[in-house]
This record gives sequence, C-alpha cells and structure tokens, in this order.
Amino acid sequence: RSFQLSSYVGNTSFIGFPVVLLLPQLGPSYFGIAVLYDIFGTVLGGYGLGAWIATRGNEGKTKSSDSWRSAMVKTCQLFYKNPSLLAFVAGLLLKSVELPETITTILSVIAWGSIMLALLTMGMRIEQLSGSGSFQLPLKAVLIKMVAVPLMIGALLTATGFAGPERLILVVQSGMPCAFATLVLAENFNLDRAFTVQTLIISNLILLFTLPIWAITLTSW
Repeated sequence: RSFQLSSYVGNTSFIGFPVVLLLPQLGPSYFGIAVLYDIFGTVLGGYGLGAWIATRGNEGKTKSSDSWRSAMVKTCQLFYKNPSLLAFVAGLLLKSVELPETITTILSVIAWGSIMLALLTMGMRIEQLSGSGSFQLPLKAVLIKMVAVPLMIGALLTATGFAGPERLILVVQSGMPCAFATLVLAENFNLDRAFTVQTLIISNLILLFTLPIWAITLTSW
C-alpha cells in the first residue's frame, strides 16, 4: 500500500507551484492549470483514492463496514485540515467579488511568502526524517512516479495533439516528488513509515535531474 501511494501521489503544491511560477516557459499565466492539477489530481486523489488504498489491508482485521467507517472519518478529517482545499473553495466563492488592488497585492505577497516558508519547512522536515533498510524498493516506486508516469502522460498528450506550455505543465506536475501527504496517510493508517520516508528523500534528490530534462525536452520538441 505504501508503494502504491508513493508511486502516484506527488508534491504538486509546495514544490510544483514554485516550479511552475519560476520556469520561464510557464510562469503565472499557467498557474491556474497547476492549481487544478493539485486539487483534483493530488488532494482529491491522494486523500480520496489514497485513503481507500490505505485501508484495503485492514479489511481482514476488522469488519468491512467498520473499516470503511473509520476510513471515511479519517479522510474527512484530512480534507477539513487541508489548507489547499479550503483555499480553493474560498477562491471559488470569492471569484465574483472584485477585491481592491491593495488587498490583491497583500495576498500575492502572502502567497509567495507561504510557498517559500513551505519549501524551508519541507527541507527541515527531510533533514529530521530517518529511514532504514534497503533503498531498492523505494527507488522503484520513485522511478514509476517521476519517470514512467510523466513519460506516459507526455506521450499521450503528444499523440492527441497537445504541445507547448500546456503539455509541459502537465508533465512537470506529474513528475513532482512524492508528496508529504503519503507520510500523513502512513501515520494515520499505520502504513510503512520508513518506506515512505525513503521515497521522500530519493524523489526530492531525483527531481534535480528530471526537471531539467522535462523542461528542455518538451520545450524543444
């Protein structure tokens, strides 16, 4: 279960957002696509489908109804505490409200500041984490997440006629490192925490090599 979660849930917000905003091929004009990918692909996919995956192995230990009830309660708690989802809902509700330029500027500064603080916090968290055992299986999960999946998405988009920034942003977001949401799920559903920690460390290191490849390849081809 930890393998499955790590191989498809990516860190499309804390790392994906800054990458999209700072890449010269993308920038703020395409930030909305990154937000939608994060909400529907990672938040709903991670805490929705992810919670179902996390509880599958518990069905033999408890009654099926009790297992599903417990999973639903924990999933609702995770949704309620997720700032990205709450901010997305608030944004939809306030979409028709025209805010003063001063407030918009302040919110923009806060948004950038929160992203930078999130990156700093994530780095501190990785430094505190410790995993043990072989890295062979975690590496396989990371390669699926950061190489195989982006390659398939890129090939599918190219075959269907997509190109340019839209294709690049979807491939880049799909190739983000394993999400910290996997560690949250591991702690809430008693999964393999050491395995999850290893995938987090490996995937963040591999991003240094894969991101330039996607950016250069999909821009020139």
